[in-house]
Amino acid sequence: MRPLISGLALLLACAHGGGAVRVTGSVLYRERIALPQDALVRVTLADVSLIDVPERVIAEQEIRSEGRQVPIPFVLEVPAGAIDEARSYAVRAQILDASGQLLWSSTERHAVLTRGAPSELRILLRRVAPAGGPGARTQRGSGHVLD
Repeated sequence: MRPLISGLALLLACAHGGGAVRVTGSVLYRERIALPQDALVRVTLADVSLIDVPERVIAEQEIRSEGRQVPIPFVLEVPAGAIDEARSYAVRAQILDASGQLLWSSTERHAVLTRGAPSELRILLRRVAPAGGPGARTQRGSGHVLD
């Protein structure tokens, strides 16, 4: 017997065509720095259930800023059958410039959908600097986070 999806996810699935679960929210940062005209906001939903195994991305949205500033809204949609109540899911976000250079990144785990976690988020990003930049400390997988 297949585990039931969370009550909230089930409610959302019913409200959106019966076969989809949505994770919605916005991406923002605190610095008073304009987002580049050509920035790319990338938001991913992943199954993060297993330790020592790379996360499995199950939904992704890429948003061109086109002059818009933060907060930038996002919507991730997955088939309801892709969500297993026994597993853990998380959302992360990044902002890159036109050349693919990472500018901002989420640094906290944002659990969603199962085990009482929400389906709507505000993801606060931290500014990153190129590897080896002054005044930076190492952050796993994305260069350096500025202090």
